[in-house]
Amino acid sequence: GGDDASIAMTIDSSQRVGIGTTSPSDYSTSADNLVIYDANHAGITIASPTNKSGNLFFADGTGNSDTTEHRGFIQYDHGNNATDVMSIGTAGAEMRITSDGELILKGNSLAYDFGDERGQLCISSVNHGSNNNYAVLQLQGHSNSNGVGTGAIYFYDHSNNVAIIQADRATSESSSNLLFYTNDGSSLGER
Repeated sequence: GGDDASIAMTIDSSQRVGIGTTSPSDYSTSADNLVIYDANHAGITIASPTNKSGNLFFADGTGNSDTTEHRGFIQYDHGNNATDVMSIGTAGAEMRITSDGELILKGNSLAYDFGDERGQLCISSVNHGSNNNYAVLQLQGHSNSNGVGTGAIYFYDHSNNVAIIQADRATSESSSNLLFYTNDGSSLGER
């Protein structure tokens, strides 16, 4: 449309698409099918109505099946199945961030909601009828010396550390101690 035309989008001979770049092949071969570049901020917007969801699906086949059409997914649900929930799914397992900022692993909802004001993390297990399944929180540290922590849970009141539950390496990689610390008002001490 005139003498000052400029390139808006490039599709190269390998069907790689570049928006903002004429060389999408310059980027990782694992993700160069569509490259969006901007010298400032770059991004993609998925817009959907307030009663539907926006989705990014990862498929390994076709057909009406959760195991092929969207084996993995990132979904923001505005109100179709839930209200303002971000979900990330892999191979049938789901992680959810609710509108209250609650994080739910391997589940759809909290077994008990302690209220909007509290940060909550729920780790669930799958109910398989007669099987006994339990939820796991795993902390993995790597200590090279004895008497050094390998994992800990810290408790804060505003910005003050008031308690710690800590595991540490005792005399080898296979021996450990579980330590409890509380603050007596002046400092943390092992109890």
